[in-house]
Amino acid sequence: MALPFKSSILSTFRTFQCVLCAEQSRKPRSPSLCKPMPKRFYKHKTLLDEQVSPRQYFPDLNERFDVKHIKHDLNLASLPDPQVYELAVSQDRLILTKNVKDFRPLLREDSPGIIGIPETWPNSRVDTKLTALLMRHGSAYFRGRYRSLAAEEQTSKAA
Repeated sequence: MALPFKSSILSTFRTFQCVLCAEQSRKPRSPSLCKPMPKRFYKHKTLLDEQVSPRQYFPDLNERFDVKHIKHDLNLASLPDPQVYELAVSQDRLILTKNVKDFRPLLREDSPGIIGIPETWPNSRVDTKLTALLMRHGSAYFRGRYRSLAAEEQTSKAA
């Protein structure tokens, strides 16, 4: 089996150049060391709307991301939806809501975005699917857009 390195002599040292990444080394290295780095993890900031269960019901989501609940963490119960939206925009937080019909008209391009949670899903399923979605995508994927968690599940199954 041929190594993915080309040999060359530079000054008095023999060097090897990786064919995959063009890195120079004094010793031939395994091609597995030339794999690209995984994409950087982005820690999303999220805001749970009043209709969504408190963040303690979402252990995976709560462990990996900065999660705040509008009622239980911020003590802003009964805040009108436009004010909840403006709060989320000012804190650069994704809105996680079951109340999509009221939030969708408020969406702007400069906002962090909205993720719609199906009302019939149990908290354990929301926790798993939402954590997976946020782990897969950075902030640009959500910025100024509405994403349905149910629709995201369908597209990931099709792929």
